[in-house]
Parts: sequence; C-alpha cells; structure tokens
Amino acid sequence: MTIHQNSREAYEFIKGTLSNKQASVFEYLATFGPLSIKGIALGMGIPDNEVSPRIGELKAIVPPVILCVGATKNPGNNRTCRGY
Repeated sequence: MTIHQNSREAYEFIKGTLSNKQASVFEYLATFGPLSIKGIALGMGIPDNEVSPRIGELKAIVPPVILCVGATKNPGNNRTCRGY
C-alpha cells in the first residue's frame, strides 16, 4: 500500500511533535494498514501493550492523526476488530 500524498504532508507537519514510538507506529500503519492493534504489534515485533497506548495518543491529537476505518480481522484468531 502506498502512502497518500495528503497523509505524507500531514505526517511531515506533525512529526516534530510525535515521540519515536508514536512515529514508528504511525509509519508502520501508514505503510501496511488498515490493521488491528494485534496486527500492528505482530508486524512490528512488539507487544500489544506497547501499541495500544500509541494508538490512543495518535487518536487524541487534534485533528486526529489516525482514525478507525472500520472492521478488520485479527491475525491468529481471525476475530473481527477495529482497523486503523
């Protein structure tokens, strides 16, 4: 999946305000999304509990850097969950 030019411009605008962890989650999601929190964690090789807070932080930025875009399947258990 390619990153849309508007997404890239938005990222360049806010990247100075993101922590390293927030930026790495955003970059991964922008490249491989939409994904669930579990999908991001598995893809990045980090625990879920390191991804979930970053998702909350990125959603709390005004305007939000990421949004829930609908449902997706969790890798492994194939349950339906939010996709970002």
